Amino acid sequence: MNNTYISFYLKEGKVHITTATLRDLGSPPYVRFLLNEDGSSMVLEPYDHKAFPSMRVPKKVYAEQYAGGRMEFRCMALCRIMSGRFGWDTQSSYRVPGRLISKQRLVLLDVTGAEMIEAQR
Repeated sequence: MNNTYISFYLKEGKVHITTATLRDLGSPPYVRFLLNEDGSSMVLEPYDHKAFPSMRVPKKVYAEQYAGGRMEFRCMALCRIMSGRFGWDTQSSYRVPGRLISKQRLVLLDVTGAEMIEAQR
């Protein structure tokens, strides 16, 4: 299984990014999403400061003893945009596969390859 992916938990308005994905991006202090105009792909990229489109990555996520394995943040607005744009069921969760592009330090996410997943508790 590809370990580079982002999960959207629409009902809760949460987004999960694996710690491995964040480390592949160089352990940035912030990240941001960029959605392609045609909606077929998204980019997750490192960001160096706090701004409207960025999310802070908690330092604990990078600690060796951190057992969470992911960064989780609430962003109901992003979840609503994704569900509305792609017709996703707002009571469900989706995993979007991605591919690391090392030279550009970004993850290219294939939104058309999103799969519905069971929320894990």
